Amino acid sequence: MVDPDCVSHRVSFTVCFPNAALIPDGDLMWPGGLGLEAATGLNRRQKEALVDMRHGRTWSNGEYREHFGVTAEEARSELRDLVSRGLVTSTGQRRWVRYELAVKP
Repeated sequence: MVDPDCVSHRVSFTVCFPNAALIPDGDLMWPGGLGLEAATGLNRRQKEALVDMRHGRTWSNGEYREHFGVTAEEARSELRDLVSRGLVTSTGQRRWVRYELAVKP
């Protein structure tokens, strides 16, 4: 689990929990069980997206961008990387492409 960020405002403080901190450790470890070669080198966003797909979610480029705060090119590259590894399949064309888990858990 990732440690939260604490920010002091002298008379108060704010604690920020990364999204990944809310994901159970078992789900974060699950991508490693997909095969060492396929899971090697995945970034945290890709792992989180895979975990969401494990629970039935599909992603579009726009949803990925909005959720993770990345550019369209970064989202496209990361999602296509998951497809090229055989972890995810894509359906549709152009702006209607959806990505879903290739092998159901």
